[in-house]
Amino acid sequence: MIEKNYCQHIGIITGYDSGVTAKQRLVGYQEALSSHDMPFEEKYILSTPGYNIDSENLMNKWLQEKPELDGIMCVTDDIAYYLYRELEKLGKRVGKDIMVSGFDDKPESTHMVPPLASCHADAYDLYKNASTQNRYIDAHFILRLSADCENHEEIEIGEFIRFCRAEKESNEYIAQGMTQYVFDNKLVYSSNYQETVWSFFTYLIDRVLIQKALSSNYERSILIYIIEMAHSLRLNVCIEGVETEEEF
Repeated sequence: MIEKNYCQHIGIITGYDSGVTAKQRLVGYQEALSSHDMPFEEKYILSTPGYNIDSENLMNKWLQEKPELDGIMCVTDDIAYYLYRELEKLGKRVGKDIMVSGFDDKPESTHMVPPLASCHADAYDLYKNASTQNRYIDAHFILRLSADCENHEEIEIGEFIRFCRAEKESNEYIAQGMTQYVFDNKLVYSSNYQETVWSFFTYLIDRVLIQKALSSNYERSILIYIIEMAHSLRLNVCIEGVETEEEF
């Protein structure tokens, strides 16, 4: 928020101010301000009692009293979800008028509009090993569009594909670049899916799906499912790679 988007007035919503993790994240917020020679101001801290109508009213009042806020850190993704709603009511665009980040990197974060920047901490190994010891888990900041106004994905990915077509790059190279874009922007975080996504893009770009749908009921079912899913979301569908009368 500070280094890339030059935010000068950054607030924090702490939720349960008596919780240990909330206090630790508040300390992180204070340290970030200090390391950039920015003042820490009590007025930019909001403590909410939970996730209910009272919290929303507090957020709304706090936001209206501080129109200069250009960035907000939420100590959980759930708080950020409610903040999105209040900012929308005030006509402020997340990722453009005001930067927002969360913490926990819940799967739902990637589906928020715009996708929510968050801190990812994977506790799976602790649960798997049934650890009873107190341990800190490394957290990694996942940059997404809610805190990155310079990143316009439609332009970036569009320019990449146009460049590749002009330079006559291979379809495999294009698919690899598209996959890398998805993972670099953390639309998908887990690297376990990277090869699958790459294969899927290659599958689409190479017209394999269209060609196989002519002779395979299985491939035809996949194509029909994709179309029906798009229609259920009220999206128009354009099938590329139709080059013969039979394919048409």
